[in-house]
Amino acid sequence: MAEAGLEEVETQTEETEYQEPPQQEQEGEQLPEYGGEQPPPQQQQPSGGDQPYGGEQQQQTEYGGQQTLTSSSGANSDMGRNLIVNYIPPSFSEADLSSLFSPYGELESCKIVHDQGRSLGYGFVKFINVDNATNAISGLNGTPVMNKVLKVSVAKPSSTPGKGANLYVSNLEPHTNEDVMREIFSPYGTILEVKALMDYKTNQCKGVGFVRMHSKDEALAVIRNLNNQSVPQLSKPIQVKFADNNNENRSKGMIRNKTTNTAFTRYDPYSVYAAQFQQAANYGGPGQLGNAPAGGIGG
Repeated sequence: MAEAGLEEVETQTEETEYQEPPQQEQEGEQLPEYGGEQPPPQQQQPSGGDQPYGGEQQQQTEYGGQQTLTSSSGANSDMGRNLIVNYIPPSFSEADLSSLFSPYGELESCKIVHDQGRSLGYGFVKFINVDNATNAISGLNGTPVMNKVLKVSVAKPSSTPGKGANLYVSNLEPHTNEDVMREIFSPYGTILEVKALMDYKTNQCKGVGFVRMHSKDEALAVIRNLNNQSVPQLSKPIQVKFADNNNENRSKGMIRNKTTNTAFTRYDPYSVYAAQFQQAANYGGPGQLGNAPAGGIGG
């Protein structure tokens, strides 16, 4: 996702978490931090990162006029028929996605998830017949489409993708971009969203970014394996922690009060954080921030 970062997602119910080994060079899903303490391996899970991406609700998620099923009977009725598709090319339309899957059987629904009119790089395809859905997975999972390689799997019920899995990454080097971040984090699960905050005058990374994994377990795996650790892509250790939701209201207030930075505010999903880091830069750079910005990506 060298673009504003979204290109795949495994979600549940109408969104699921991808369960095959992650692909290193893809942008987006099944998936798998600037400052932050590393939680001891078997300790209580760190708090934070609880806001689902794109305004999704905790128990019931809406996208494209459809709601995720939260009852056991509803979930069972969809068992095996509803597929999540990750790494959808940004230019792909729902008609394109339908054309790709319809040869495998009659479709009940087909939806690409968008935020602010931009594709998030993943979607859902529901078949009438479970056998057709199974054949579609066999036929299309791992298929190259444009510059992506599709990940297709059964969507899992009763969960909001990305909930509690938003990470704040720091100590990134100036050359770091979203492709580099995907290389670093994709071995640990499906990436729903990634954003490196850039200085638009120099086109270099400000040293911080956000990564939203598909699940909290994947986010924990990232923290345990990467916090304060060196990675091949960078020359110094990175820091990773859960994004701090306690600061969410404050950071949203900052963006409302700061209207001059049009280069950042045009990227709606990230404008809260862009404004926060711009303010930090005015007083000495990102290192002046005490806590990770609230909510991270899409918080």
